[in-house]
Amino acid sequence: MERRIGGLATVIIGLVIFAIVAFSMSTNPYTPEGHEGYVFEKPRVWGNGGFQGAVRGPGNYGFAIWRNRAINVDFRPHTINEDFKILARDDLNVAFRFQGVFKVNEGTIQEVVEKYGGQIWYKRFVKEPFRSFVRDSVQIYDSREIKTKREVIAQ
Repeated sequence: MERRIGGLATVIIGLVIFAIVAFSMSTNPYTPEGHEGYVFEKPRVWGNGGFQGAVRGPGNYGFAIWRNRAINVDFRPHTINEDFKILARDDLNVAFRFQGVFKVNEGTIQEVVEKYGGQIWYKRFVKEPFRSFVRDSVQIYDSREIKTKREVIAQ
């Protein structure tokens, strides 16, 4: 009888240790409200990893034995302020701030992360073209025209 209790205790201790190790190695990536999460696997020992799925926040991807991680990208509209100091057509320096409202389309998280850099999509792909567009739109006017044609330039 004592041998049976000792064997049962060993099995129970083994199962507890296994459960602790399994839970500590598993993941459940979280995505906050207003974000979409790009869930990918980071293999521990073997496997290729890569894209596993998307999560729309607030939410979790789900409990997994694999080592899943999430890159969360904010999909809410953002107002970006850019400061400019440029030469107008009459060679006078003009300083101004231009604002743009940008929003990433929902459901495009895989493309945003894999092609455009995830959380740094604006700095990487939009910032310089946006600045060039504003600069080109403003430099065709004289410094006095810039002030009077704000609505035309803003369109």
